[in-house]
Amino acid sequence: MIEIDLLGGFRARWDGTEIRRLPRRAVGDMWVYLLVHHDVPLLVPQLAAAFWPDVPDDKARGNLRRHLYFLTSTLPAEDPAAPWLLRDRQVVQWNPAAPFTLDLVRFENALRRGRHAADDDHHAAIEHLESARWLYRGDLVPEGEAAWLAPHRDRMRAQWVHGLELLARLKASTGDLTGAADVAETLCSAAPRSATAHALTMWVHAAAGRPDRALALWEGIRAGQEADGVPGPSDEIAALAAAIRDSGDLSPWHPARRLQQPFGLSAAPGAPGDARPAGNVPLPADAFIGRGPEIADITRLLSVSRLVTLVGLGGAGKSRLAVETARRVADQYRDGVWWVDMAAIADPALADRTIGLALGVQPGPGRSPRDAIANRLREREALIILDNCEHLVEACADAAAWLVQASDGVAVLSTSRERLGAMGEVAWPVPALSVPGEEMAVPETLLEHDAVRLFVARVREAWPEFQATPERLRAAARIVRMVEGIPLAIELAAARVGVLDVGDIAGRLDRGLSILARTGYAHAERHRSLDTAIAWGHDLLSEAERMVLRRVAVFVGGFTPPAAQSVCVDRLDPRLPHIPGHIDIDEIVDRLADKSFLTDGTARGQGRRYRLPEVVRVFSLARLAEADETAAVRRAHAEHFVAWVEDVAPHLMQADADAWMDRLDREHGNLRAVAAWVTETETWGSGIRLASAIWRFWHIRGHVGPERVWLDRVLDVHHGDAPVERLARAYHGAGILAYDQGDHAAAGRHWRMSLDRWNQLGSREMAAPLLFNLGLLAMVQGRFGEAEGFAEQALAIRLDDDKPDAVALVYGLLADIATRQGDHATAYARLRESYAILEAADASDVRMFNVLRGLGRVALALGNYADSERYMTEWLERGRASRNKRETAASLSLLGMLHSETGRFGEAAGCFREAVAILRDIDSPDELARVFHNMGELARVQGQTAMARTYIARSLDMKEALGDAWNIMFSRVALAEIAADGEDPAAARDAVVAALEAARGFGARSLVARALRIVARVKIADGQLGDAAAALRECVLESRAMGERRSVAAAMTVAATLAMARGDRVSAARFAAAAAGMRAALGAAATAAEASAEAEAGATATPQAGRVPAAPLPAGDAADPWTAADDLLDWL
Repeated sequence: MIEIDLLGGFRARWDGTEIRRLPRRAVGDMWVYLLVHHDVPLLVPQLAAAFWPDVPDDKARGNLRRHLYFLTSTLPAEDPAAPWLLRDRQVVQWNPAAPFTLDLVRFENALRRGRHAADDDHHAAIEHLESARWLYRGDLVPEGEAAWLAPHRDRMRAQWVHGLELLARLKASTGDLTGAADVAETLCSAAPRSATAHALTMWVHAAAGRPDRALALWEGIRAGQEADGVPGPSDEIAALAAAIRDSGDLSPWHPARRLQQPFGLSAAPGAPGDARPAGNVPLPADAFIGRGPEIADITRLLSVSRLVTLVGLGGAGKSRLAVETARRVADQYRDGVWWVDMAAIADPALADRTIGLALGVQPGPGRSPRDAIANRLREREALIILDNCEHLVEACADAAAWLVQASDGVAVLSTSRERLGAMGEVAWPVPALSVPGEEMAVPETLLEHDAVRLFVARVREAWPEFQATPERLRAAARIVRMVEGIPLAIELAAARVGVLDVGDIAGRLDRGLSILARTGYAHAERHRSLDTAIAWGHDLLSEAERMVLRRVAVFVGGFTPPAAQSVCVDRLDPRLPHIPGHIDIDEIVDRLADKSFLTDGTARGQGRRYRLPEVVRVFSLARLAEADETAAVRRAHAEHFVAWVEDVAPHLMQADADAWMDRLDREHGNLRAVAAWVTETETWGSGIRLASAIWRFWHIRGHVGPERVWLDRVLDVHHGDAPVERLARAYHGAGILAYDQGDHAAAGRHWRMSLDRWNQLGSREMAAPLLFNLGLLAMVQGRFGEAEGFAEQALAIRLDDDKPDAVALVYGLLADIATRQGDHATAYARLRESYAILEAADASDVRMFNVLRGLGRVALALGNYADSERYMTEWLERGRASRNKRETAASLSLLGMLHSETGRFGEAAGCFREAVAILRDIDSPDELARVFHNMGELARVQGQTAMARTYIARSLDMKEALGDAWNIMFSRVALAEIAADGEDPAAARDAVVAALEAARGFGARSLVARALRIVARVKIADGQLGDAAAALRECVLESRAMGERRSVAAAMTVAATLAMARGDRVSAARFAAAAAGMRAALGAAATAAEASAEAEAGATATPQAGRVPAAPLPAGDAADPWTAADDLLDWL
């Protein structure tokens, strides 16, 4: 534990031993700077510029890095779980969770607690303030000469003086006049020009029976001011002196009467050297967390505008942000910062008087409060904060206007739920605290977000032994996301820790925000619960505004004004109350946004859109239920969106489909709400309407899991009264979603149901896509004859319809069937023809996907890597552009395989990582299984046998769970090759026999060739060289017939091993060189196993795994795969 003192001089001790030596003075200054700003993440560029202002930016940052290194290397060894510094490339901060104590923090905490307790527990307040008094051993680092220290030093001294005055008043009010006199004398010494300090000290002496000392002080004040040539003491002190001299009534000056009053704006402008309290800004009882950029922005606005309003929802932290801003800028206002709480008054006529009381200005006879305040403010430099203005908007706007006119040095900072509307006002919306995304799971990353830090800080204030374990931090992240970073909601949740664990609170919040609705948390009355915080502003709304607010609460994720009109008025049950006054609903929505009940969700290039913060939505839904309008408004909401989706559906197959998909994405929350309403009300007909129109969006944008479950239920329980066409479309969509999740049995069942209904309607045009899909399904299951039959039926319909782009798609399917049977040449030609047709027709991305996938795969099999990469890249780009997550992930997976074969292992790994992240998000297990398989192949190529086996086995488990027989074969063959690579012939033998049989059964020639190559390796290991030669011969014949050059090269490597086993080292070297030459010609990389085998065979240049030789190693025709294949076949 490091114990650090900054007050009265810098001192640091580690376990009682003083840390004396730092590498250089600047490092010490840096440490002090970090400690003084311990509660704020510091931006690296600004920090570097602050210390090295005359040095170029890059050099200043380099200096900063070195000094931080010197600092951390000088300090005791740090705990990795709690390092001394939190830092990344953007920010650096002294870690508040590190093992240290800081007198500055203890001093400020004691002051806060004393101020907080002063309202109701004077003895506790005295105890805290006494602690603060003695903690202040002197000015902040008095030996420090840096310019930046001065304002912080002044602020600390001002807080100390403020605390002394409050302590003296409290002691006097409890009858401890001796103690009060002692504190008051200290106060006068600390603030020799403070009229308040002098008046208080004079009263205490007089009340204690020492009027002579009081009057001596009075004479000393007069003499000192005359000698300095400044105006004499204030009228208030003169009146007090007269009362003491005449033994008059001292009660008007009794300290107890002023415990809740500010020190008052002095009658004369302040002097730069004054060390009096900077106004009456309240000292919060808790620490301020984060908001560094926000405070910087507000400070900047105050430098260019003299009227700034912080606008935000109740509980958003407006007042707390204003307090902290005031604390940070206090040194910029010579005559202080003054806090005016407008929440306590309801009558606008009392606004001026309230401001006067806060400033300590009493109007004389015949003068209005406004005139007296304006007169006092003349030639002053002060910041006046008007807090909680929303219920007195007009009065506060008027007050703000005349306050800034009173003096060029006066600025006004107001807080309100809506802008005041005053001339020259700058409205600044208070944002929520930053919250981590759902994908963030690393505790250190979570603590970078202000919302999580606030939660942890508030919990620790009430429960110091709280341990922020990774599990609790993740639960805290869930909590702050659910309450959308609203500070009050976070603090109310934190107040429950101790009664409930963090995970329990998160679990209850999953079921709603009612856990935060009632609490004994010690806030102002309007902030003791979320309900009261929101109700405070809700009660100020008009009847029309309240009506619209509760009705738009049914929207999930936002709404447009036309949607609000439709749901709240047009489609609403006419028996419900109408919006009064025939006011345009757009106008009401705009007013609700102005009053912070709605937030602007408009994105660039879109129409207006609004959303309710979740806490407002929950509150408003409760009001909707109280009005007995929930059922009717939810029905109107569902009817609106079902009709809207039906209007949108035709656009999803047109050129502007992406734009319409984006609109559907924005309404996805509302669409899920409609689906929930269908289920709850068993309005299955509306469910069929919704599903038949929207399934294509769900498929393309990857919204598959919950949507598929819902659609299957709708189809299972509907009463059969839906129109046949809608049912046909819904079954078609259900099949697509099932196929997306690898549930081939369900996909086939749904597609046949859809086909039956289109046949019932006599629609050959709509039957064609179902025939195509059934052909695709048969193909992936290895039923190639059946697949060709469906494809030929679809082709006949498309040829009759004279739709070239549709014909091209079927050609693509036929090509894919040919590819799987090893007829790559036919497939490649047909796919290229399909591509040309679709490109000429400017086909949509959706239509291009299958053809591009086929072209990329066939080119990869043929070893045409450049063509393969071109097609795969286009596939990926189209997938990203259309935001089709499944196609994007599939293209990344195949592109990763290409990179793996060509030795770009880092790029391959990057493709696979991105694909996995996408597929986990959309719940697509079949595609995810293929990615894991490809990741295993990448590990195998690099010789990482254990990792390869893990990935392939995981993939196999997933495929078996899905019943995906075709892809199961690939995993089993891969596991056999991994066993062979790992020199485990027994395991390889057992695995490859069954895999080879399955591959032959499916007619998967590429897989047969690979399995035969593994058989040859196993037979060589077993010493059965004749069987090995036979298997290798069949492998070469298959590979040559299919045109798979990379497969021939792999066979050459096995032939080199066979030649070595036969003792024919000359042939072994020739075959190894030929294999390397073929790979070089293709641009392919050697696998680790190939590199090892060829090195052993004595190749003229030893290849390395993953390395592509710059040129073929052998001379002549050896790099020609077909010549080399003939040579090998002759040798075999």
